[in-house]
Amino acid sequence: MAATDPYDKLAGYSDYGSNTVDLAAPGSSIFSCWNGSDSDYQEDNGTSMACAHVTGAVALLRAYYPGENYKQIIQRILGGTDKLPNLAGKTVTGGRLNLARALGVTPPPPAVTANFTANPSSGRAPLTVQFTDQSSGPVTSWNWNFGDGSTNSPAQNPSHVYSSAGSFTAALTVSGSGGLTGSVSHVITVASRRKKRG
Repeated sequence: MAATDPYDKLAGYSDYGSNTVDLAAPGSSIFSCWNGSDSDYQEDNGTSMACAHVTGAVALLRAYYPGENYKQIIQRILGGTDKLPNLAGKTVTGGRLNLARALGVTPPPPAVTANFTANPSSGRAPLTVQFTDQSSGPVTSWNWNFGDGSTNSPAQNPSHVYSSAGSFTAALTVSGSGGLTGSVSHVITVASRRKKRG
């Protein structure tokens, strides 16, 4: 968490990092409670002041979008920042918290990641292979290419017979909401049939 000053610039005391600090928030001259007494308030500076702004934004977004998980809330905050030239290269987003924008940002659809196992992955022809989908994310469709010129399969967990010898690249492409896709492939190795002894 980085802190900005009243002029919307990175505060001189603030930490920053283009790969480690997600965003900035106001952190200078923030009127807040103090430890002098139960009714003690004063202005203070620091990234701890900035952090309180983001924490409050998270609480409000959770109340406004009760059906969303924490990752979606984070995406709303990060996607709703105001991009500031002096934060470019200083934070991951290059931006400062903007709650109004975060309330209206539609988070991106969750990603889908393709993965599968093939059992067995090698053997002699004819080789029957059971493919088991192990993809993650909200997958809505599957497209299997077995790599041997046969017809593709839309089944989630198909089996396929390799009739001839060779190395075949079996590929799975999965699709999710919002048009997102993921692909992965594995090699199936098929040896020649055993010759019968006459």
